[in-house]
Amino acid sequence: MKKILCYAIPFALVCFGFSIGYAQTRVMLHHAGTVTAYSGINAFVAANTAAVNGDTIYLSGGFFTSATISKKLVVIGTGVFPDSTSATGISRLTSTLSLAAGSDSTIIEGLYIDGNINFAANTAIKDVLIRRNEFNELNITGSSRNNLRTIINQNIIKGPVSVENADALIFANNLFHHHMYNASNALIEHNNIITSAGSWSVLLNGISDCLIKNNIFKISFGYGASFLSGNNNVFQNNILNFALSGGTQTYSNNLQVHSDSIFVKDLTPNTINYGSNYHIRPYLYTTASTYATDGTEVGIYGGSEQFKFKEALVPQNPHIISKEIDQTTSADGKLRVKIKVSAQNK
Repeated sequence: MKKILCYAIPFALVCFGFSIGYAQTRVMLHHAGTVTAYSGINAFVAANTAAVNGDTIYLSGGFFTSATISKKLVVIGTGVFPDSTSATGISRLTSTLSLAAGSDSTIIEGLYIDGNINFAANTAIKDVLIRRNEFNELNITGSSRNNLRTIINQNIIKGPVSVENADALIFANNLFHHHMYNASNALIEHNNIITSAGSWSVLLNGISDCLIKNNIFKISFGYGASFLSGNNNVFQNNILNFALSGGTQTYSNNLQVHSDSIFVKDLTPNTINYGSNYHIRPYLYTTASTYATDGTEVGIYGGSEQFKFKEALVPQNPHIISKEIDQTTSADGKLRVKIKVSAQNK
């Protein structure tokens, strides 16, 4: 459902409630029915400090200093795709986002992060949802399996994923552009892994006891590079541009195809591009549209409705499609504002 909102309201309220491009940055902290506004590059830090368990933080478009989350929060930005954030701007954290003890069940959605997402080492952090963001690395490290049941869903992940000793993680419907290290007892499902494996590198390095199914692997291997080190993984119904073999793994119904035959439009091969179309090419579609173990399309557009890749990665909050704001106020000090908003159902 879409609604067009057309208001004539005092200019001061417009400045308070809306971010006009990147000219003003706003963070809104929602707590127990009240809303507190923060502004400026440190607005997210201030809202995070003031928040308590169960609060929600909304970020406008703009640049924000990052923070360490140590409580249960919902943090939602405007999204990461340029064409879907033209009216709002992108919510961009200027450095790594960290999660510390106490951040169990936190939700992070719709953020562009100029850095990594790091979990505190050797710290019990459970049930985090990381969804529809773009960031460099994901790091979960430590000597014991403290991190449980975190879901990484519908993200663009440009750097390596290192999840040493994390347990029961779910990687679903993400666009990956790098290596993965040390995953164990993880579900890796309906992802697109598009990258180049450098000389003598291993794409899936130290991966053991994982269920790896319904993914698309489009990999360019450098000299001496290999696909996998690790044992006891199960590979089911994946589409790949190379042959799967070797090791103490279980392989079933994996489909090898030529690189150029996989995606409808791949503007920059081996690199993730906003303008690419990662749906499967029609010639494969009669097979691949139902080839996954769950009877859906292999790759990011398959799987459950809850998890499948949402076009343009628009966050769950109502999405501002366009806005028209007069440059001057009327004689009585009011400003005409027309905003087109699209409700989101997931």
